Amino acid sequence: MKGRYLIIVVLFIIGIVSCSTVKESEKSNNTNEVEEQSNTSNLEQKSIVLEDIVGKKLFWVQTLYNNDTKSVPSEKRAYIVFQEKGNLQIQSVCNMGRGMFVLNDKSIELNAQMTTKIACKTPSVEYKFFKNLSSAIIAFQKGNKIYFDLKMHEGTMEFEIEE
Repeated sequence: MKGRYLIIVVLFIIGIVSCSTVKESEKSNNTNEVEEQSNTSNLEQKSIVLEDIVGKKLFWVQTLYNNDTKSVPSEKRAYIVFQEKGNLQIQSVCNMGRGMFVLNDKSIELNAQMTTKIACKTPSVEYKFFKNLSSAIIAFQKGNKIYFDLKMHEGTMEFEIEE
């Protein structure tokens, strides 16, 4: 009987020690994550100042979706240009487009339409680009990058401002 109690006590102590080791490990992992986040978030998110980007090309870098997939152009060809009076010029992977936009603080509404219909090697990326532009609802800037969050928390488009 004493042997069984001794085994139970030893197993109990091992369980407590291993749990505390796991918790310490989680704490250090969380600390590292916080440190990484603070290092990468040193650029402050801010509203887009339209006057600073009117006429400049905003090259599409990628769209990261919340289902852990992404759309990436095969080359640096897709861009948008905000123009005066709410007009939008669009060059996608292999087609051109135009549209209208309304930017109010961090909310954005884009109406993007393809004006040419050239067949692309990867049409899925082409159509996702236009679809995502029309789905943008929030716009913000970090450094020389512009981000559009998409409706229904579908994902985020990333653009780089041509300097």
